[in-house]
Amino acid sequence: MAIFIWLELVRRYENRVALHVWDFAIHILAGLVVMLGARILKLEITESTIMGDRTASVEMLQQIKSLGISLAIDDFGTGYSSLSYLHRFPLDTLKIDRSFISHMDEGEDGTEIARTILPMASNLHLDVVAEGVETFEQLTLLRKLECKYGQGFYFSAHRLLRSARDWL
Repeated sequence: MAIFIWLELVRRYENRVALHVWDFAIHILAGLVVMLGARILKLEITESTIMGDRTASVEMLQQIKSLGISLAIDDFGTGYSSLSYLHRFPLDTLKIDRSFISHMDEGEDGTEIARTILPMASNLHLDVVAEGVETFEQLTLLRKLECKYGQGFYFSAHRLLRSARDWL
């Protein structure tokens, strides 16, 4: 949450204060890499956050990526993304918004949107996570579309840290 706030501040303000906030945020991320290791860190950023100032976003994302942190676009498809910029961002993962997944088993447009996003992401060498998988029917459709990753209540409800450790 705090990192999201810093990124939002940097995106909104183009003055020295924002640069200092970004410097602070990148040091926090670097500290997390030292403490935890980069391979277990994945920063999820909403589409609308990075599409505001695309040039600044590319620079910030490249700095984060240089630390070895994986990057994911959260809620993909709900913002005002530009496909021409999508390949410029150093991303690892697109997370298809739950609003599309929730309508998949009803024969609505969600299936067609997922059917379009999955090969596009594959061509860009990006992983795809389907958010909000709640039914076996949705999971079955996603498997047919060759979506490898999903998250949602079908797999597990939200868990507290202690409960998650026991579950794992």
